Amino acid sequence: MMQEIAVYLILSGALGYTSYSVYQIFSPKRMNSGNCAGCASGSCSLSNLKNISKKR
Repeated sequence: MMQEIAVYLILSGALGYTSYSVYQIFSPKRMNSGNCAGCASGSCSLSNLKNISKKR
């Protein structure tokens, strides 16, 4: 009985985490900014290329 409860808690946590991750991907706020998750965190080389091309 205790193992079943632990399994259900783990599964519901994993499902919640996955749902939240999918929500963040399709979040309208992030889509309006025009940045991918890597660019939003500052670890994307594409943002560097965008800045270089704007300087030219």
